[in-house]
Amino acid sequence: MIGLLCSLFVGALVAEIFMRLPLRAKLVLLAADARRVFAVIRSAAISDHWKEKATPRRALRIAAGFALVGIWIAAAAGACLIPVLIVDAVDGGREVTFFLSPSGIAVTTMASVGYLFVRSRFV
Repeated sequence: MIGLLCSLFVGALVAEIFMRLPLRAKLVLLAADARRVFAVIRSAAISDHWKEKATPRRALRIAAGFALVGIWIAAAAGACLIPVLIVDAVDGGREVTFFLSPSGIAVTTMASVGYLFVRSRFV
């Protein structure tokens, strides 16, 4: 029972964290940077000298942006792991096996989707 409640809580927590993170905006900016890099590379009007100068700078911005997105996702996963570790410490690991099972993952996913549905309709 504790594993089920933990799954429901973590599902809502994951949904809220990902709603609050500016992931979409950051990924749109990264895609725009990648389009600019490809436009510079394809352009015949830009000399190879300037292509060699511009491309590494944009590549560094893209790499830093993806590293930041990875850090955000890792932090979100860590924040969602804390309730599971607390339940594991209190319960001795019996109910946490439910949380890690396919049915527990399905419950967590359904809780996230349900939370997002309720949040979008009533909040």
